[in-house]
Amino acid sequence: MSKNEESSADINAILEIVQQFGPERKIPEETRIRSRFPAMSDAEIKKWLSVCEQIEKAAYRIVCETSEEASFEHFSAKLLSAFPVLTEERVSRTINQAMYFAMK
Repeated sequence: MSKNEESSADINAILEIVQQFGPERKIPEETRIRSRFPAMSDAEIKKWLSVCEQIEKAAYRIVCETSEEASFEHFSAKLLSAFPVLTEERVSRTINQAMYFAMK
């Protein structure tokens, strides 16, 4: 696996951890990430959490700043163009959460 492929897998796995709902949400993100990536340093965890925050903020902006006529597919395409390393599943989950928080 190349370094880029490894980074893509890492960001998708870490974003999945960050986006967990339910009882896991009560456990600090850093703890959940460390349980999945025990060799990751505090600095790396901090870096990845910052990337996750950027992705989630971008998704929220896309949902809030786009016309009401835009579709889920439109939102997803915009997020994927900004973050092409995301899997289809992560894009879908991220847009779903952004839409949920935008309606609150």
